[in-house]
Amino acid sequence: MSVARPLRAAAVIGAIALIGAIAAPMTASAAPGDDVLVFSNPNVVDTSAGVDGGEYEWISAAITAAGFDVVPFDGGDGSALAWTTALTDIEVFVLPEQETGYFNDPLSPPAWLSEAAKDALVDWIRAGGAMLQSSACDGAAVTVLSEAVGVDYSDVVDCSSNVSAPRWISDASLPAALPYADGTYGIDLTAMSESQLAPLSVWYAGSYLDECTGALQESLAAGVFAAGSGRVAFEAWDYYNDDSAGQADWNAVLASLIDGNAAASTWAPADQPAPPAPKPPVTATTAAGESLFTVSPSDPCDSDDHLLFRVDPSTAVAAPVGDDEIVGDASQGAWDPISETAFFPFYNDDDGDYYLMTVDPATGAFAEVGEFDITDLDYIDEVFSIAIGPDGTAYLMAQLEIGDDFYELALFSLDLTDASLTFIAQIDDDLLDEPNGFAVDPSTGLFYAFEEDSLELFQVNVATGALTLLGELDAPSVDLSGSTDVTALQIGADGTFWVVFDEADESFDDAGMLATFTLADIAGGVVSATEVGLITDDPIESWSLLLVPGAPELAATGADADGLLTGSALLVLLGGLLLGARTLRRRAQTA
Repeated sequence: MSVARPLRAAAVIGAIALIGAIAAPMTASAAPGDDVLVFSNPNVVDTSAGVDGGEYEWISAAITAAGFDVVPFDGGDGSALAWTTALTDIEVFVLPEQETGYFNDPLSPPAWLSEAAKDALVDWIRAGGAMLQSSACDGAAVTVLSEAVGVDYSDVVDCSSNVSAPRWISDASLPAALPYADGTYGIDLTAMSESQLAPLSVWYAGSYLDECTGALQESLAAGVFAAGSGRVAFEAWDYYNDDSAGQADWNAVLASLIDGNAAASTWAPADQPAPPAPKPPVTATTAAGESLFTVSPSDPCDSDDHLLFRVDPSTAVAAPVGDDEIVGDASQGAWDPISETAFFPFYNDDDGDYYLMTVDPATGAFAEVGEFDITDLDYIDEVFSIAIGPDGTAYLMAQLEIGDDFYELALFSLDLTDASLTFIAQIDDDLLDEPNGFAVDPSTGLFYAFEEDSLELFQVNVATGALTLLGELDAPSVDLSGSTDVTALQIGADGTFWVVFDEADESFDDAGMLATFTLADIAGGVVSATEVGLITDDPIESWSLLLVPGAPELAATGADADGLLTGSALLVLLGGLLLGARTLRRRAQTA
C-alpha cells in the first residue's frame, strides 16, 4: 500500500481545528524523569508479557531503565482528540516494532489511529515533537516517518539482519559500534536518493558486500530524520530484552535517541563501483543468415527473471537485447510460419496448470491462449516442448494421464487457437523420455528430438510417433557418465543442427555449451558435434536456443520500440526460448 502523501504547505487543520492546537514541545528532546508516550495497542505491537514477552514490554523496560517515565497509550478511540490529549506535555512518542499489525492501515477500522489522528500526530512532530520508531520491515511501517519528513521512504525498507554497524556521530559516550544482532531490521542506505538522504543524520550504519552484485551495501542501524521543527528517530533493534554487552549497547543508543542527542554525523555514502559498460550488440548470423538467441536469468541470484540475449553463432558470446524481463516457467516453443506467431507452453506455479501462450512482438507482453485440454485428460505430469511444421501443423510432447492409462510420454497434435490436444501416439519411453529438444528441419519437414539424459538423437514420425535412432551426441565437453543433459535443439535452413547441453564445464554449473553438427556427421551410432563454446556473458546460464529466419534489426543493448526486434522476429524469440526453470524442477523431481 502507498505510504507517501504530498508534504502539506501548512499544518493540517481540518480535524483539529475544533479541539484547539496541539501543545508540541519547542525542542524535540527529553530528559530523565520526563514522560515518554509508548504505543501499546495489541493490534499493532506485541504486548505479551512474561519470560518471552513482547516488543512493548521490552522497549518500555529499556526506557524505564534509562530514567524516563513510560506512559502507555493504545490510541483510545482513534480520534484526533484522543491523540492530542495523550500528546499533551509529551516530548517523545515511541512506536515499538509493528509486530501484529500496521500502525496506520487504511483497510482497518480507525480504532487506534484515524486519518485525522495520524495528521495530528504528524503535525505534532513537525511542530517540535519527536517520534522514535523501532525496527521496520515493510513500506507501510514508515508511513508516519514519510509524512512527517515529507519524503517517501517506503521503497528503502531493508528486511534483512543488520551487520555490525560503526558509530558515525561525534559522541564518544556512545558505543563505538553496534554489534550484529539477529532479527534487526533497518533501512537500505544504498538505495536512498539524495532527497531521502538529505533529512537524515546517520548515527550507526553497517556495510556488507552483496554476494550477487559484488556491490557494497549499507544499512541504517540508528539515525535521526529532521521533520520540520521536530524529528523522527529510528533504531533497527526491536527486542531490548537481553542483558548481554551487545544488548546494553543497543539500549544506550535507544536512550540517547530519546533524549535528543544532536551530535554531528560524519557518515557519507560509500563510493559505488561504476556500472559496467554496455556490452556491444551481437550482430553475427549463421551461414544461412539466421540469428541465434537464448534466454537466461538476468540476475544470477534470481533465476525467475529472464532476459533475452543474442548469441554469436561463431563464438557463442552473448549480449543482452533490451531490458525486458520474462518471469515464469516456460518450455521450448516454436515459430508458426503460417500465422507468424510464436507459441510456447507455460507452467503456472500458482495453480499448477500448463497453458499455451503467445507473446506480442510490439510490446513483449504475453497472452494466454488457453489451458492445454483433451477429452478424458486427467493429469498433465510434464509438458516438454512443441514443434510446428512448415505447413503450420503443431505438435506437442508431454507426459500425461489419459483415462486410466498413464503414458510416460505421448505425442499430440496441438490446436494453436484454443490449446486443445489430440492424441496421436504413445512414445516409447525406453527410448525417448524427456525431449527438451524437439524441432523440425524447415527444408525437409522432418522432425527430430534429443533425449535429455541418454543424449540420443531420434527422428520422429509425427504421424505415428515412431522413433528412429540416429546416434548419441559426442563432443569434447560431453560427460558420458551422466552429468550432461541435452537441453535444446534447433535446425537451420541449411541443415545445420544447433544443440545446447549443460554442465559442460565444472567451472560453470549449468552453463550452456553450444555445438553444431549435420546429418553427415553421424556415423557408427555417434553424432560428432563441433563445439562453438559456452554461451557466455560471464558466462550465463542457458538451457534454450532458437534460430530466427533472417537478421532482424536490433538495438545496441537497450530496449527500442523499433529496434529491439522487428515484427514477427520478437515473437519467435520470446515465445520459444525459456526452458531452464522447468529443467531444474524436473531434476529435483527425479533426484
